[in-house]
Parts: sequence; structure tokens; C-alpha cells
Amino acid sequence: MAVEIFFCYAHKDEEFLNKLKAHLIPLYREGLVDLLWHDRNISAGTEWEREIDTYLNKSQIILLLVSPDFIASENCYSIEMKRALERHEQKEARVIPIILRRVHWHQLPFGRHQAVPTDGKPVKSWQDEDEAFFNVVEGIRNAIEELAVQSQVLAPAPSTDVLEAVPLTSVPKNKPGQQVTVIGATPNQRSLSVIDTVPQHTPSAESIEVTSSHQPSQKKPDLQEVLNTYRSRLAGMEETLELGAASEFTNDFAVQLHKLLREIISTIRNMTREASYSPSIEYFKSRDDVLENLRQARIQVMMAINSLPTFLWRSFFDQSIPETFYQCLLSCREYLERTLNQW
Repeated sequence: MAVEIFFCYAHKDEEFLNKLKAHLIPLYREGLVDLLWHDRNISAGTEWEREIDTYLNKSQIILLLVSPDFIASENCYSIEMKRALERHEQKEARVIPIILRRVHWHQLPFGRHQAVPTDGKPVKSWQDEDEAFFNVVEGIRNAIEELAVQSQVLAPAPSTDVLEAVPLTSVPKNKPGQQVTVIGATPNQRSLSVIDTVPQHTPSAESIEVTSSHQPSQKKPDLQEVLNTYRSRLAGMEETLELGAASEFTNDFAVQLHKLLREIISTIRNMTREASYSPSIEYFKSRDDVLENLRQARIQVMMAINSLPTFLWRSFFDQSIPETFYQCLLSCREYLERTLNQW
């Protein structure tokens, strides 16, 4: 079970945020984490409030990066934290307070939640911050594993309340004394009985054909067709990275590439569950190599996006993009090239 993580933090604690994200990358590489989301992922032109609400309401784990500035922030404390605790109470998400800096927090609404690091010792008070964040990630890992177990326990069993399929049949004109088998409509049961019929005064002597009233559903795209489409889109974005001008390397481009990589990785992981999947077809030269290169490419895109200035604090007159953004995208292109060679 791969989870999505939402960071609720004050912008003055951004340095801690970046260190925590770096420590969470191993969980991503293991497939335990699917997305690390915070407000720096918001692309230009997007309604930021709606974007934050979307990810706050869909993430399975919500991290509260607690500090004096977090508690002083009206948006963090009164809006995001409040909604996070509501989802926690409804068992829709797991809220984990991470104590960054010393502050009175035990009597606050999230004070009864298990905080990390151990015993709620602030990260900043540790002699080695890497050790502190290692402790934090261990707590997050445990939460992910608990959620995975809960999801398996709560998963609904396959329903057996389905009417057994009855082949199409023709019912001829009834004759006195004819015996007819009646199939009961009780789910998953056939109650067979024999009855005497009475003469039927119907004008038609033709048989009445029993057919289903349901229209046939539209055919789903073939798996090979889906993969070919993904490969074509990925090749187009790889070509843009190789030949495109710097002006084309925007935050929106990076966000779209990240979204495409997520879709492809998810499809490849679950492809054996597809109805059109055939084990006899060689979809890739090496499925494992393709997945690994896609994951590496996605990490580079995430690093590129995270290198950009926070959208909410970006100056209108200063739209410069850091060199790290371009470097990460170029590194991403190398992984995309390796992916396409194995596809």
C-alpha cells in the first residue's frame, strides 16, 4: 500500500521540511510512499486554496510540523490542522505531529496524538538532526504499515449475493399439465419446483425468448494500446527535454511530467490485474529496469519542482528559475532515455 503524505507547515520551517523530505525518499524508493505534497507543488495559475484542499482531503497521512510559527499561523492551525484532525477522527487519515522546535503543544487539540521524535523531543534539540529525522521516519514507517494492515482487515470480502447466470432459453406455449421448472430469484440460490401450468390464452403461438435488458458495456482499451499511448507521450516529453528551449522547462511542464510518470508507474505495477493482460506477451525488455528508471526519473522531477521558490511567496518581478531546476530535469531525461530503451 503506497500512501500520499501531506505536509502542514509554516514557511519559516521550510529548512526542516526539505530535510524531512530527503529522509522520506527511502520510503518512496521502497514503494511505501506515492506522493509527498506541500504548497510548493502548486503550479502557477492554480487556485491555491482549492489545490491545498484537494490534497489535504485525499492524503492518507498528514504531518503537522509543529513549531511556534506553526501554532501562530492562522492558516496552519485554524484551517489545515482542524481539517486534518477531523479526517483523523473519521478514520480517513492518520495525523502525526512532528515537533520541530520547542513550544507548549501538549494541551492543544493534537496533544493527545502520538508525536515524533520519541517522547516529543524537538528535532532542533537533538545533537544530530539526521538522527532525529531518522527517528521521525521510523514513526512514519510504522504508521504506514499499520494502515496497510487495517486496509487488509477492512477490505470487503467478494460479494456472493449475485444471481447465478441462467442461459437464454425459449419458453414454448404452455399446455395443460406441462411441468415447468421455476428458478427462485433469491441471491445465490436456485429453488427448483415443479408446478402444473394452466392453459395460456395468448394470441401468439411463437416462443418467447428471454433476454437480458442490460446493454453491453463499452470495450476497455487493450493493455498494449494503453502502454503504447503512454510510451508515445513519454517519448514526446523526453524529446522536449533533449531539444526544447529553456523557456519550455516550466513548473507546469514538470508537474505534467510528474503526473504522467505516476500514471505509468501505477499502470505497470497493476498490469497483471488487467483483464487484457497476457503473460505470453513481452511488454518490456525488462519490466524491473523500466520501473526503476521511471522511479528515478520521478524523483528527479520532484526535486526539480521542490527547488522552485514557494509560489505563494514568489515575487511578480522575480520569476527567475534556479539552476538546480534545470539540472534535475536534465538528469530526469537520462532516466527517461533508459526507460524508453527498455520499453
